[in-house]
Amino acid sequence: LVIANILAGPRVSMAPDLAIRTTSSGIALLSALLISQESDILTAYRANGFGAPHRVTHGEWRTLLLNKRA
Repeated sequence: LVIANILAGPRVSMAPDLAIRTTSSGIALLSALLISQESDILTAYRANGFGAPHRVTHGEWRTLLLNKRA
């Protein structure tokens, strides 16, 4: 389980490193991101082996739960 509650830019930049450190059955929990930032973040994580997200929304904030694809 990897948990990231940081700014969107560093989250995108660290997607390859998180993917390397997340096992094939692992989960990345990306919390406290603005809905407007979701597309860029998802693009980076999908390109690095994470599947479709489960989303939790609270107002303009979103949390993404991403499973690592085998």
